[in-house]
Amino acid sequence: SGVLLFFDTPLHLNVKDTLTLMINQSDNTATNLMIDRLGLKTIDDQIVALGLKNTWLYKKVYRSAVGPAPADQPQYGLGKTTAREMGGLMERFVTCALGPKPDAPEGVDVPSDADLCAAAMHMLRTQSDRDGIPRYLESLDTTEGQSAIANKTGAIDHARSDVGAIYTPKGVIVLSVYTHDNENPSWTADNPALILIAKIAKTVVDQWAPGS
Repeated sequence: SGVLLFFDTPLHLNVKDTLTLMINQSDNTATNLMIDRLGLKTIDDQIVALGLKNTWLYKKVYRSAVGPAPADQPQYGLGKTTAREMGGLMERFVTCALGPKPDAPEGVDVPSDADLCAAAMHMLRTQSDRDGIPRYLESLDTTEGQSAIANKTGAIDHARSDVGAIYTPKGVIVLSVYTHDNENPSWTADNPALILIAKIAKTVVDQWAPGS
């Protein structure tokens, strides 16, 4: 799914363009390309290095698990995480505390943490899904510029999530909201879980940064 399936092949994409499609459009083909590029083990090893204890990537999107899989993989499918750990990960990007760097191949020029954080936050502040956290907070047209909200949504049939950094005059609010076992699996902008996430975001900002 995504936009890549509409492009002609052969097509050359660099890593940054692929990540941009993965974040900005939630392009699952781009996600699988990055998993191919990095490898599941490398990704999960970095998750461990970051100190995340309840987050794992089990397989590629829309593909069966390959090789021995954890016992809970059939239950969780692609992978699993928690709202707390994803909120913590967003905080790392906001504060640019990325943690230990993985070993880079010989001859590869590794960008600075500041450059990596700037690139990541730009992707998150320009991503196209604004139906969760930004819904009732975003008053400006951001189609031609960066939003004051850096966020990434997630969805499967019976779950919706949004993790964001909301930049206010009184500071940055990091918010991580996950729903599960949703009764309504509809794939519309007005899915009740998305509206709930939006209302939570508006309530938090009104309470902690009134007038923003």
